[in-house]
Amino acid sequence: MKIDGRIPLVIGVIGHHTFTSRRQSQLTGLVKSVLGHIQGNFPHTQLRIITTLNKGDNYVVERAGL
Repeated sequence: MKIDGRIPLVIGVIGHHTFTSRRQSQLTGLVKSVLGHIQGNFPHTQLRIITTLNKGDNYVVERAGL
């Protein structure tokens, strides 16, 4: 195992909301934008997204992250 000293940014998401498909699309776009901003400003920082793979707000983040 190679350790280079960099620490990944870990984002954890939990929730229980159920959204309409239109709202899910809007939120997915917003999450993609935020993740893109982070990756653009910190290209060498690894991102780790931890979420339960449920419907609702967790699913929005999971879809955006993939």
